[in-house]
Amino acid sequence: MSNVLYNHLKNSCKIISSANLLDFGCGTGLSGEIGWECNLVCYEPIENMRKQALEKGLKVLDYLEFCALPNNYFDYVISSYVFHMGINEKHIDLLANKVKTGGIVIANFYKGINSEYITKLFIENGFCAKELKGCEKRFGYIYEYRKK
Repeated sequence: MSNVLYNHLKNSCKIISSANLLDFGCGTGLSGEIGWECNLVCYEPIENMRKQALEKGLKVLDYLEFCALPNNYFDYVISSYVFHMGINEKHIDLLANKVKTGGIVIANFYKGINSEYITKLFIENGFCAKELKGCEKRFGYIYEYRKK
């Protein structure tokens, strides 16, 4: 699924090799199978999943390491089937601070679950939000958040 989100970024933005891309909630590291054309950093709070992603050679941060990153660090963020899981406001606030002005977050929501709540949180954090139309619903509802 990460490849659908990344392909949207790749097709709608000019991603340069020096760009910092975050896979927020990378799970076991499936995003490592994509041929990234930029600097991929992953965040995974669940230790068992983080270990599996690390074994695949990914750069994976735990919560404290993620918090320690400077604000305005990421140009792009993908989050595949994470936000519908009940992410709380403090995690969205933290993520929003790590995204550069003009940065883009692309996320999908299983059956649209929590999409209104998460969209509200991003808007409160200074992002514009839009649902991407024309995407196959089997990939969930896909939203783009762009930091003003």
